[in-house]
Amino acid sequence: DMGDYYCVRYRFLTSGGAGSRVRLRCAETLFEDLKSFRKGNRDEYKGKYYHGTGADYYPGGARDEEYFSLWWLPGRYMELYIETAGESLTLSSPVFGETHYDYAFDTAFESSDGRLASFAPIALRALEMCTHETLMDCPFYEQLMYVGDTRLELLTVYAVSRDRHIAKKAVDAFDKSIGTEGLTKSRYPSHLEQHIPPFSLFYVAMVHDYVTYTGDRAFLAELMHGVRGVMDFFERHLDPEGLLQAPQGWNFTDWVPGFPGGHSEYTARGVSGYYNAHLLYTLIKAAELEDMMDEPALAERYRARARALQKSFDRAFWKEDRGLYSEDFAGSLFWEHTQCLAILTGLLPPDRVRRITDALAEGWDIHRTTIYFSHYLLEAAAAAGRSDIFYDRLAFWSRLPEQGFRTTPEAPEPSRSDCHAWGAHPLYHLQANVLGVRPAEPGFDRVSIKPMPGPLKWARGYMPHPAGRIECFYDNTGARLTGRVTLPMGVTGTLTADGRTIELKEGINDF
Repeated sequence: DMGDYYCVRYRFLTSGGAGSRVRLRCAETLFEDLKSFRKGNRDEYKGKYYHGTGADYYPGGARDEEYFSLWWLPGRYMELYIETAGESLTLSSPVFGETHYDYAFDTAFESSDGRLASFAPIALRALEMCTHETLMDCPFYEQLMYVGDTRLELLTVYAVSRDRHIAKKAVDAFDKSIGTEGLTKSRYPSHLEQHIPPFSLFYVAMVHDYVTYTGDRAFLAELMHGVRGVMDFFERHLDPEGLLQAPQGWNFTDWVPGFPGGHSEYTARGVSGYYNAHLLYTLIKAAELEDMMDEPALAERYRARARALQKSFDRAFWKEDRGLYSEDFAGSLFWEHTQCLAILTGLLPPDRVRRITDALAEGWDIHRTTIYFSHYLLEAAAAAGRSDIFYDRLAFWSRLPEQGFRTTPEAPEPSRSDCHAWGAHPLYHLQANVLGVRPAEPGFDRVSIKPMPGPLKWARGYMPHPAGRIECFYDNTGARLTGRVTLPMGVTGTLTADGRTIELKEGINDF
């Protein structure tokens, strides 16, 4: 037990031992049986099965033969197994070292609820272990940079590090992956081509995120050809009713229990509430990108499409008796995912948002988001001002450390991968929704702060900004929220709380 999750490089020497075998393996954890992903508490290993990845070495018998890793091994539990033949083997000078991208994290959060941010160390560790030459979904299995994963990883990076190099590299890679039909590859670089069409929609959102945090309009100008190509692809799949027909490919949504492919049958093929909500959400993002490009006519074109799709979407999928959008025309299946993206379009009237969030809080007969798509659930809850839903769902992460996790997993138990950085996104939510700090305009020269302390008596923390740190302290024990916000030199903004908006200047702001 190495005590933490590592991506390990190693070297060692052998002398003698001709005909022997040296096996070096790493595993994320041990298994309760060999037929499932049931693992139990990750700190416990007695009576469990070891299944790892690694290499076998066969010493030739000479003195000081050197062996070393050709690639790193991922995991927490290392196994060294030596089997000798006719002569003794001496293994000497072992050297083990970890490898990952260096983010130089600069972030902190604490509150009156000591458990709330208890997941932060394992989330930061997951982000490190999933970043090397590129970002990746996980270090133990695919080791590939997927669009859906990467969007959440980059939002987390923006909240905890000033580094923007890995973000630009990722966005540029996905831009280069776009084919003649207009879709990004689901993961890139990869020698096997795969398409997850919803991930192409999230690529548009990823570009929006990048420019919002960096203000890099020159890079945006290079990317817009691809962004427009993605949007044109989906426009070609609208049916005569103005609804999106599922394109070919793996239309993955989330690892929802009971849906092995990660999607409903309606999203896989045909017409679904989720897919149309997703396109609607992306049309708004595309319009805002055109605004950033100073292309008002193109921006209005996307907004007009959004208005038309909104009418078709409401007519086909809104079920008044449930106060929810359905997946199918008949109203027999409901997913939280659809409601989240519908709220995040910003197009719904307040009464409809209230009805949807009331139904989400009740949770009756609706398939819930899991670790990945919970990002959008938390965003939607914050956008709707539903701190009750937000903190209730965030509690899942607070329970991970006591289960022995050293990184955030891929999905609720039984989880295949114990290290998936898409599960680190609550680090972003601590900053963007609890402390409430977001860019007010592309480039982050102005900030918009909308705290959501909810049940917390107090909260404090800081996040990195290109010009320094943004520091916040909130006291939630009085009739209204009070506190202090400190902004870097040259940065201004607004703070909105308790129905009032306060102008913020550079330096210290007490309110």
